[in-house]
Amino acid sequence: VMSIQTKSHQQGALQGLLVSLTNATGVIGPLLFAVIYNHSLPIWDGWIWIIGLAFYCIIILLSMTFMLTPQAQGSKQETSA
Repeated sequence: VMSIQTKSHQQGALQGLLVSLTNATGVIGPLLFAVIYNHSLPIWDGWIWIIGLAFYCIIILLSMTFMLTPQAQGSKQETSA
């Protein structure tokens, strides 16, 4: 979806940014959840699952919000034409 909205001479920069974000989340995510798990374990070991569910719900809501914006719908119509 993002590559459709990016000019052809900026495609490499966009792909580099996306790979960098993916790598950063691959490092930060496990560290963050290890800290959360360590602090929530004495209280209840199921908190890590509840927190993970909350993150998934937030991502789903953000994705749905993005998909319903007029700009995203306009780019869908351009690709199908």
